[in-house]
Amino acid sequence: MTSESEHLSATEREALLRMAARRSMIYREVVRHAVQQLRSTLAADCPAEEGKHASRRTPRSAFGESQFRIMRSLVEEGSLTVSQVAEACRVSVPAVSRMLNHLEAHGWIERRIDATNRRIVHVVVTDAGREAEAMMVHRFATALEDVLRPLENYELEDLITAFGHLERLVSAKESEREASDQ
Repeated sequence: MTSESEHLSATEREALLRMAARRSMIYREVVRHAVQQLRSTLAADCPAEEGKHASRRTPRSAFGESQFRIMRSLVEEGSLTVSQVAEACRVSVPAVSRMLNHLEAHGWIERRIDATNRRIVHVVVTDAGREAEAMMVHRFATALEDVLRPLENYELEDLITAFGHLERLVSAKESEREASDQ
C-alpha cells in the first residue's frame, strides 16, 4: 500500500514540511499555558508570605523549570557527574552548581565524591527527590490535561497519533546520538 505523501511532488512535500514545522510551534504555547496553570496551582498551595521573597515561596514538592530538568535527568539516568548534569540540561557548570545547591538544601539530591578520583562528584536523587519529582510530573500532567480538556475526542486521538510520530523521531535521534558517542 502506498501512502498519500508518495503522490506529492517535491515542492508539495516541502510545503507540507514547512506547514508542519510552523504548526508544531503551537506546542510551546500549549506547554506555556500548562506551566502557567501549574504555577497558579503551586501558588494556591502555598500562600505568599510577607516580605520581598514572597513570590519565591513554593511547597516542599515544587521546584523551578531548570531544577525540574535536572531532577528528570537524574531520575532517568541515575548517577551523573556535575558536568554530565550541566550537559544534559544545557547549562554551564557554575549555573548547574547553584541549582544543585538549591536541590541539595531541600534534600532532593546528594553529591557523592568518587572513591577512585576525588575530583569527580556524582549527583544522585534521594528518595525525597524522587517523590518531589513524581509529584511535579503528576502536577504538570494534570495542568496539561486541563489545557487539552476542551478538545473533542477525535482531536485528542489525532493529537495522540501525532505525538506518537514525534516520539518515534525523538527516539531515532537519540539512538543516532548514542551511536555517534560510542
